[in-house]
Amino acid sequence: MQQPLFREITRTFIGTEVSIFRAMFMNKPAREGTHLVWHQDRSTDLNMDPQITVWTALDDSTVENGCVNILPGSHRRLINPEHSSGFLTEEQTEEGLLEGNPVDLEVEKGETVLLHNWMLHSSGVNRTDVARRAFSVCYM
Repeated sequence: MQQPLFREITRTFIGTEVSIFRAMFMNKPAREGTHLVWHQDRSTDLNMDPQITVWTALDDSTVENGCVNILPGSHRRLINPEHSSGFLTEEQTEEGLLEGNPVDLEVEKGETVLLHNWMLHSSGVNRTDVARRAFSVCYM
């Protein structure tokens, strides 16, 4: 969470006053895990939305083990501002996905992806015999 590179990146986009809003460990156990519906990360409990998530793969992340999917360009607007968790309705999902092509974020163990918190994303079920784990830190 305090990697010098992460500090440099967050200060570039956020400024000198950077806080950690949330840190999460994700685990999709072998042959388990749930489908995470399309959503934008946000919080209605704050006077500003967190901006950057640094997502690090602790295991290889593939389509087969439920990697994260994103919709490029979807970070430009908040799609469901009245819903505190940022989850999209089925209708909003269908409309949003018609506006672009989802991308599977297949990454190797140890690789890190930077995401704007409004980037629409989802993930699938793990269909392999190996867990898919990741660590995510949300900065503001």
